[in-house]
Amino acid sequence: MKLSYDIRGRIPVIFAFLSHVIITYSCFEPSEPLPAPSLDPSSPDLAQCFSGLELTIQKTLSADGAPWNTTITSFAIEVTSAKQTLWQSYHTAPLLGEYAGGEYSNVMGGTSFRIASISKVFTVLAILLQQQEGNLSLKDPVTKYLPDLLDRDVKSGFQWEHIDLESLASQLSGAPREYGQDDLADPIVARSHGISDSQESGLPSLNDDELPTCDILQGLRKRYPVFAPNYKSTYSNIAFILLGFVLELVTGKSYQDAISASILEPLGMHQTTVRKPKDSTGVIPAVTNDWKYVAGAYDPTGGIYSTSTDLSVFLRAILNSELLNESTTNAWFKPHSWSSGLNSAYGMPWEIYRTTKLLSDTDRGMTVVTKGGALNGYYSHIILLPEYNFAITVLVAGDSQALGWLEKQVLTATAGVVESIARSQTKKRYAGKYQASGINSSLALELNGSSGLVIDSWISNGTDFLLEYVGIHTGKYDLDQGKVQLLPAGVRRSNGGEVWRASFVPSYQEIESVIDGCMINDVDNLMYGDRSLQEFVFVADGGRKITLVELPGLRIVMERQSDVERTKQSAASRGWDAFQHILGLDATT
Repeated sequence: MKLSYDIRGRIPVIFAFLSHVIITYSCFEPSEPLPAPSLDPSSPDLAQCFSGLELTIQKTLSADGAPWNTTITSFAIEVTSAKQTLWQSYHTAPLLGEYAGGEYSNVMGGTSFRIASISKVFTVLAILLQQQEGNLSLKDPVTKYLPDLLDRDVKSGFQWEHIDLESLASQLSGAPREYGQDDLADPIVARSHGISDSQESGLPSLNDDELPTCDILQGLRKRYPVFAPNYKSTYSNIAFILLGFVLELVTGKSYQDAISASILEPLGMHQTTVRKPKDSTGVIPAVTNDWKYVAGAYDPTGGIYSTSTDLSVFLRAILNSELLNESTTNAWFKPHSWSSGLNSAYGMPWEIYRTTKLLSDTDRGMTVVTKGGALNGYYSHIILLPEYNFAITVLVAGDSQALGWLEKQVLTATAGVVESIARSQTKKRYAGKYQASGINSSLALELNGSSGLVIDSWISNGTDFLLEYVGIHTGKYDLDQGKVQLLPAGVRRSNGGEVWRASFVPSYQEIESVIDGCMINDVDNLMYGDRSLQEFVFVADGGRKITLVELPGLRIVMERQSDVERTKQSAASRGWDAFQHILGLDATT
């Protein structure tokens, strides 16, 4: 049978479908409408923001009735861009725990904390780096490396051969949360839950062969799955213990040595380790704490010690794709499964949230990529806003209530300011009028608040092309139907041109529907001569100032109006050379 690849006759059907979807459902504004800003800690907006934030924190520390116990709680906070640390705040509790030799130091950027489950991020990054080097694949079943999980004589119902490394890393394996931890058969654990006698509490007596063994793999062979593989997410520390075993087998090194060789040493993170630092270099709270807890097999899931300064280095490396390639980093920030919350999901091993609450003037969704951790006495959170190349570290030793309060203050204070800076820089760099030479074609771009860069006027060869564009999308030649917004594509041409994409955003409509929002993102459905009419390429001069915009679909180059008098060579004189690269396939990501 001969297959036909002829697509003629299908385009009208596709357009009809898209038009119907777009005008039937009301949509939120497109997310990530602005390029990541350049953030300078000395800028007036950031300086004022951080000054106010510090004042709020200090008032709370000195106030009666604070929302957390300030007497026993120390913390370290750092805010960083992809380039540099922007702000730090440290506090040493008046009352501390017991230090070997009685020596302690005030909390600073180099003070060690237990970071608990943030360790999982290091484990996943180490696995991703092994995949990047070709030593394993996320799609490999875990039994390729740990065949001892298979025991045909034990009918546990666990389909380990169908659980791959990606499922383990994204909390989709169905593996139990713990093994040998928090088991009420352990008298110490039972007492921590207020149980002094298991039989009196209604628990049956157990035989010795029913108790957890010291061999995790042997014990797991007898455990039943929480959920079927990839059926539903459930938080599992066991999954990351198994990933740690895989990492050790593939690298031939201990977990500490494996992450040191691939992550810590290349980044200069000299104060990050699974080995307990000297007491004098850390902070030990005056509460029951796990400072001396030896995690052992649990190192890959929660055993690491680190500092706020080291974690800022780590977060910058992630944002800048210093270790991973950019494509893998982009994929790493994406969700893998829904959690129980309406706007939350699990990644690898990220806890990812979509919120409309951080910006006061828009219902535009913002993605917040996080990972938290908790051990007795230690509570931690790293927060990344990838669209701004911006990240936050909050480390707490003492009262767990301090973590939520501090991260809320920092995130709510900074998100709006960073957004405002991004808008201002986008307006300065891209907004204005662009004019073709020798033809009646022009483009006017303006910064429209939270919507980012929108087309205010678009003339092509004397025709109101903005009106035509709206008509093509809606069937109505009426600019009140919506706006045309430009979105950065994260793609650069070989000449350094920045690619943006035009998206039609319908005017908000209150339409009853069982679906909240829509999924259509029409950024590549209008073609002319096999070139997209929705592609805009901004080209900068040697000083990195935008001087040209190229529209490949219309085969036109327009010059920024403010630069016409200064530029000696017009777009017309550049002729074919000015945009022949547009017709070539030279885009790079």
